[in-house]
Amino acid sequence: MVRYRTVKVREDVYQRLARLADSSGKSMSDLIEELLNNYESGVRYSDVVVKLGRIEAILRECLSKLSTRV
Repeated sequence: MVRYRTVKVREDVYQRLARLADSSGKSMSDLIEELLNNYESGVRYSDVVVKLGRIEAILRECLSKLSTRV
């Protein structure tokens, strides 16, 4: 049997979780579980942002090189 608990969060945090759950089509419980799994497996938001920044820099460099050839 699955037991449920109540967790108190600030209103702004709740709204963010609700928007994310709604946009991903997940229940609040499933969303929190996914976020915890990602955290525990080492997936960090800041790491993703840094990597996306590097990809952006590489793409800008590629575009720059392509535009000088045309």
